[in-house]
Amino acid sequence: MDITVTLTSTQERALAYVALDPLEYVTTGIQVAIQRAMDEIVSLEVQRRLAAGQTIPGSREDIIAQAFEEGWIKTAAQRQAQANESVEIAKSQGAQS
Repeated sequence: MDITVTLTSTQERALAYVALDPLEYVTTGIQVAIQRAMDEIVSLEVQRRLAAGQTIPGSREDIIAQAFEEGWIKTAAQRQAQANESVEIAKSQGAQS
């Protein structure tokens, strides 16, 4: 996936104020966020599999892939959609009371 960020000249100057290399700063920030997410997913999935007595895949990539494929881990968009659905259900049940 390619991600493109477009900055205004003012935003670029502001970023240059805090970063020697704005592109490296942004790239590093994304890489840190990805690493944290991967660490959390692996931790959650390993704990779940151990509790269920299931085998643990051999690599971090496999653990993450299987967690998503099996539906145990969901994207932020999927979790938000579920939360919104729950709110709508609660509202409709409240209206019926």
